[in-house]
Amino acid sequence: MKLQKLVTLVQSLSVYATGNEAFREDVQAWKNGPAIKPLYGSYKRFGSDSISEVVPSRHSQDPVPPAIEQMIDEVWNVAGELSASQLWTLSHANGPWEEYYSRNERDTVIPNDRLGQAWVDYLSCAMSMNDAPPKREPQVVGRGQLGYESEDLHAYARATFTPSRMRRSA
Repeated sequence: MKLQKLVTLVQSLSVYATGNEAFREDVQAWKNGPAIKPLYGSYKRFGSDSISEVVPSRHSQDPVPPAIEQMIDEVWNVAGELSASQLWTLSHANGPWEEYYSRNERDTVIPNDRLGQAWVDYLSCAMSMNDAPPKREPQVVGRGQLGYESEDLHAYARATFTPSRMRRSA
């Protein structure tokens, strides 16, 4: 999912900056946000795991032009560190996805000019997400399923726990 959102941002930046698309494939409004169908087909086997290899494209073997490489770098610098869920939020809260998504229709194309118009909003949202302090996970005391959120709860559990059978000393 993260790859789909980042590639969509490259298309948005390209149309915004140059008036031209970065790639020919359509960006479509899918349930989980903007998606590029051939890209999905190439990488779906990785699921939510990290992508461990580049899958050769059946569509084009042309080298990426330097101007597009610069846009890829810019998108990576702005949004590459965002999590998949942050990118999901970014693509749903900004841009034209909501305008074109419908549960009753499939493969609805999001026009490139609408993606280009959304770049400033995407950029602003990504930058504010990067500036936000990271959410702190509660500190867990203990291990595994017996994790407690405070030292007091851990101490209470240790003091009141009675094993179902006592281990014999060897």
